[in-house]
Amino acid sequence: MIKSNTLTVFGMVLVVSILFQFGCGSTKPSRFYVLTPITDPEAGSVQSGGHSDISVGIGILKFPDHLLRSQIAIQTGSNKLDYAEYDRWAEPLNDNFARVMAENLSKMIPTESVYVYPWKTTAKVHYQVNFEVMQFSQGPDGSVTLIVFWSIFDNATAEQILRKKTTLSQPGPGSAPVNYGSVVAVMSRLVEELSLEVVAELKRISAR
Repeated sequence: MIKSNTLTVFGMVLVVSILFQFGCGSTKPSRFYVLTPITDPEAGSVQSGGHSDISVGIGILKFPDHLLRSQIAIQTGSNKLDYAEYDRWAEPLNDNFARVMAENLSKMIPTESVYVYPWKTTAKVHYQVNFEVMQFSQGPDGSVTLIVFWSIFDNATAEQILRKKTTLSQPGPGSAPVNYGSVVAVMSRLVEELSLEVVAELKRISAR
């Protein structure tokens, strides 16, 4: 009788162990996202027609460390961040931001002479634009916010021509449950808004 009970318990433990192993082996697939540039340069752009001879370099670009993780960050409280377990950036966010900014500027100015640091020494860059991103995420109220300090330098003289702080915000898709695809789409629109502001200043400066 004792021997039979022992075998029964052993069998139950074995079944539970097998089920646990199968359960652990079936993980949810990750989803990957990127910021996207504008597709229609005419929509809200400040271009005046024809190609420009302005040459622009996307220079120093700083992001908070907490935004450079592969998981997408969502601010759920004044001092609390949550990271998506299965929703991730397809490339480092700072690299994605720089590439999209460069593409936006090239379409909005428009010019073919937009470079991302480090560029070749042979590149003739007239103006260098640097960015320091302070906030770029969805907040507790569901809105998506971009706060960034940015500056324009005359690359020939290394003189800082302009320094600004820009705060942009748009309603997000809601916070429960989070639709990360919609959040990233709003983030792309905020980068577009910032691009428009940068282009307007570049055109103003170059026209002096």
